[in-house]
Amino acid sequence: SSESQHEAAAAENELVLKQMLSEAAFTRLKESGTGLHCKSIQDLIDLSQKYYMDVAIPKLILAHWNSLQLMAAR
Repeated sequence: SSESQHEAAAAENELVLKQMLSEAAFTRLKESGTGLHCKSIQDLIDLSQKYYMDVAIPKLILAHWNSLQLMAAR
């Protein structure tokens, strides 16, 4: 079934991450409650790029813009 395939993929993804991360890092990731420990490496890359584009870049641009406005106000 689709659910059992999903569970098998999640278990495989978990094994890959366990091999790549230290035990402490993997435990923190698993205990974070995000479910990221079950994602594939490609999914994690995609999620990180989405976060970067949707959240990090706009915050950096806003901070830079605000600092420029402060300098201009002097």
